[in-house]
Amino acid sequence: MLPFPPGAILRDVLNVFFVALVLVRFVIDRKKTYFPLVFTIFSWSAVILWVIALTIFSPDKIQAIMGGRSYILFPAVFIALVILKVSYPQSLNIEKIVCYIIFLMFMVATISIIDVLMNGEFIKLLGYDEHYAGEQLNLINSYDGMVRATGGFSDALNFGYMLTLGVLLCMECFSQGYKRLLMLIISFVLFIAICMSLTRGAILVAALIYALYIISNRKMLFCGITLFVIIIPVLAISTNIFDNYTEILIGRFTDSSQASRGSTQGRIDMAINSLNFLSEHPSGIGLGTQGSGNMLSVKDNRLNTDNYFFWIALETGIIGLIINIIYLASQFYSSTLLNRIYGSHC
Repeated sequence: MLPFPPGAILRDVLNVFFVALVLVRFVIDRKKTYFPLVFTIFSWSAVILWVIALTIFSPDKIQAIMGGRSYILFPAVFIALVILKVSYPQSLNIEKIVCYIIFLMFMVATISIIDVLMNGEFIKLLGYDEHYAGEQLNLINSYDGMVRATGGFSDALNFGYMLTLGVLLCMECFSQGYKRLLMLIISFVLFIAICMSLTRGAILVAALIYALYIISNRKMLFCGITLFVIIIPVLAISTNIFDNYTEILIGRFTDSSQASRGSTQGRIDMAINSLNFLSEHPSGIGLGTQGSGNMLSVKDNRLNTDNYFFWIALETGIIGLIINIIYLASQFYSSTLLNRIYGSHC
């Protein structure tokens, strides 16, 4: 049995090929670049060296490799895109990439909404197996008896936060005058899927994105209200499932339900447990122990936490967390700065 589904393996292989192609071309051509990008590459290299060191000293090499790839490969894709943007702008069509991402998110959001209406059976009909990494891996795909929108992704939390990026892209396209009505409709579909994921943080982030763009563009406010008046009543009349989700969302944000209070307390307990463990073991548990790589281990080393920074610290230690934070900060800074210099259009 494969440790990952075939699609994930294919994704990793294509990512490796893409990153290697860009980096080799960048090194051979010796393109002049800006210091922020150089520093980002340097900080990413520091992450790579730390992951390699942890892998060498790990008692389970395969598990460490499975966990370490997320710290090396996934950031490399963003670095490669920035390099293309700066050094090879003719090779990177930002408009097509953004449109493709928006279309992809619209498709998975639509699938997730249909799946919720079919009580979680639609993605199973499409071939999704929630136990692809073993029966021990419990994905977050339901809450208080209600199916949460996942679109066939790993869980509702990741799915909800991913769709907020789609909302951001749609609003940016709207603000630049690119197919405004279409972008607004797609963003509404994404927002409905986000609400159906029942992910509080993602809902708040999406609402904040709308608020910021409404403040800067009053035309969006008028179009948004018009669409809301037309779409929401039609959806509400067609099914009573929205009543159930509205009730659950109110309970989620007010902690008025037992399930919501338990969820909030559970997050607090997980954070305290992570802090207690790290205070006694600053080197963490080990690479691959907090994700699907843990399925390869005879002993279950997972310490439940849904906080990404605790996850990093538990896998790479306090030093690894610091190195990763430096990388993430440099990536954000360089991307923002270079975007101002070169500009981007949807």
